[in-house]
Amino acid sequence: MKTNHYILLLKSILLIVILAVYQGCQIVSSIKQLEASSDPYQGGTYKAVLMKWTSEARIYRGLDLELMTSATFKSPEFREAYVDEYDRAYNPSREEKEKLIKDQKEASLIYNDFIMAAYVPNKKWNDFNKKDSIWGIHLNVGNEKKIKPLEIRKIKKIDAFITLFFPYINTGNLRDKLISRC
Repeated sequence: MKTNHYILLLKSILLIVILAVYQGCQIVSSIKQLEASSDPYQGGTYKAVLMKWTSEARIYRGLDLELMTSATFKSPEFREAYVDEYDRAYNPSREEKEKLIKDQKEASLIYNDFIMAAYVPNKKWNDFNKKDSIWGIHLNVGNEKKIKPLEIRKIKKIDAFITLFFPYINTGNLRDKLISRC
């Protein structure tokens, strides 16, 4: 009789453990679904490609932050992922999508484009887009060859479109938002 009681007790404990593990798996699954639903890219390749072609750098003097910048190189791979994400997010007409593909391919053959956000604590230092800037912005091509930008211009209007494709650029931060073309 005691043996039957122990077997019943062990079965009950095993059932409770199995149910607890099952519930735990459901909770983890629900958390993963919630995380996926908050991802604006909905599992496409854009986020991974954006991270691959984006770099961040910081310059300190002692403990003081002098410059913080993030920049994305619009490589052919990036431009392709950009077109795919634009298509997914905005569902353009076939003609609009074909024009976007053509424009991105042409630009990638002619220019090296970058999107950049920069923060400097002193507003006087925020002169990235000026010809006589205190910052030496250039593209290192290797073998100590440096290419100066053809233009650097500020992004005047930060909207949902810009922040979707370049999340490090937002209206709430103190960073200067720039486009650089080499």
